[in-house]
Amino acid sequence: MTTEETKPKVVQLDVGGTLYKVSRDTLERCEGSMLASLISDQWKEGNTDEPIFIDRNGRLFEHVLDYLRASKVYLPSTVNIEAVKEEFEFYGIDADMSEVHEKYGHKYLHELNERIRVQEESLYALKAEAHAIQASMMVEHEFFKEHETPYIPVPEEYRPKRHTRCIDLPEEYRPFDKETLRTCLQQRGFKMNRADRDYVSVEDMES
Repeated sequence: MTTEETKPKVVQLDVGGTLYKVSRDTLERCEGSMLASLISDQWKEGNTDEPIFIDRNGRLFEHVLDYLRASKVYLPSTVNIEAVKEEFEFYGIDADMSEVHEKYGHKYLHELNERIRVQEESLYALKAEAHAIQASMMVEHEFFKEHETPYIPVPEEYRPKRHTRCIDLPEEYRPFDKETLRTCLQQRGFKMNRADRDYVSVEDMES
């Protein structure tokens, strides 16, 4: 006899000749539905080895499962939304049809645009941070340019003290994150007095 503890976590379904393996939790998600009742009756009878046969359209059942898993579904253009609605009714699923969309329709496009916006914001922040680090390196180079030998760091004794300079920032360093730039300059021994879109004013901090 099958008990609650021994019920399998995965159920096999044969829908119109198409085999599916579905978690029990997914099928029981819609209480009172034909699917929830069907698997419950099967376990009561103790017959859990053979797939449960359902004489319906196997291809449309895929979209029924998608809805049960995510509470929304995107249909390809080849699938009629009314046909899917009939499947919901057959299985006793009270589906919110406002969450059943054409895959390439307005709702899907809106969600794609929102994902793009989030990605672009993240990319913008990363670029601004990278530009700030690059700008701090350039500022250090320009600040002591008159003392530099190529590829050789400026010796500490040659650095003027408490000297202020306003340095133009090339376009390739824009946009930049001001707080990151301030932190990077502090680590390089500078105090940032002001930073605008195309320049930064810094002074060499006392040692």
